[in-house]
Amino acid sequence: MEQKENLKSEKTRRKVCVLLWVLVGISLIAVIGYHYEVWEKYLNPYKDRRVGGRNFIIDGQESLAVSGGLLYYCDVSNYALCSYNLETKEIRILEEKTGVLKKTGTGIYYIVDFEVYRVFEGALSFVCRIPADVMNGVKFIDIDKDAAYWIESKAQPEADEAAEKEGLPCSFVYSGNITGENEPKLLFQTDGIVRDAVFVHQNIYVMTQNGVYKVELETGETAKLSDLQGRKFCFDEIHIVFQEYSEDEDERNYYEILPDGKIKELAACTGYAGNKSAAVVQGKLYYIDNDWLRVCDLTAETIQEEPLFELKLSARWLEMYEQEVILRQDFICGAGDIWVCDLESGVKERVIDQD
Repeated sequence: MEQKENLKSEKTRRKVCVLLWVLVGISLIAVIGYHYEVWEKYLNPYKDRRVGGRNFIIDGQESLAVSGGLLYYCDVSNYALCSYNLETKEIRILEEKTGVLKKTGTGIYYIVDFEVYRVFEGALSFVCRIPADVMNGVKFIDIDKDAAYWIESKAQPEADEAAEKEGLPCSFVYSGNITGENEPKLLFQTDGIVRDAVFVHQNIYVMTQNGVYKVELETGETAKLSDLQGRKFCFDEIHIVFQEYSEDEDERNYYEILPDGKIKELAACTGYAGNKSAAVVQGKLYYIDNDWLRVCDLTAETIQEEPLFELKLSARWLEMYEQEVILRQDFICGAGDIWVCDLESGVKERVIDQD
């Protein structure tokens, strides 16, 4: 009898031990899962942010645009296109879809998939749908009157005569009627990728891996302006500037494309330039150089550049508005926070927190 009781007691003890070990295992899994999630968010904070089932990709969502006292930006906290009133400080969500914000010479646009919307006075209006035949590699350039311009990048066709190029990327610049009545017209083609293209002075300027080109829309003629590789164009009504793309991260120059097509060397960025943006406003180039805001007078006979003040923000993107510069921090170092900085005093205020 006593032996049966002992056996029963031993079975109960074993069951309790197994149950305790199961609970400990569940707890460990929960703790490990929690810490993994924390570290995953720390190492890749924007990985799982989605809108309508699509990833909120930091590629075009970093841009800033100002018009009529409204700052337009892509909010990585609300995952949407928003506006910020620079006077009243009111924030409004304009569109809860992942898209690319782009300011061009003809206006401000928001591109969602292949659909182009014009952003004006705090509202979006549909303009056109880009009739591209590829699902990836489509970049909107601009719209002029009833014509839209865009870039398509895709692999070389399998039947390409040059077998060594098969499968490598190639890029095309097209124009098409915004009504979609006519077939798209091919304006430019190149091996490799097109890093940027702009519609300026009734021409298309194209930045490729092989150099900088100008496409005259009236004649259809294409001219190579420089063998330099560039990152991104910035311009005003008169001046067109681009930053050099180079493997040397310690120094990258800015260059201006003159009206006769010649290239003029401007200011040089020292320290890591990365993919930092610049702006040309009223004949002056504003750019970030080693965490300093600098200005270069493009109208002067000789190059004149000067530092304005140190930012101390890890800022990567900027937009000019009257006597202020609007800055957006790096998404890794500053979570994409947006600051307004007075050009004269250098006083900074964080107006949009993206934590």
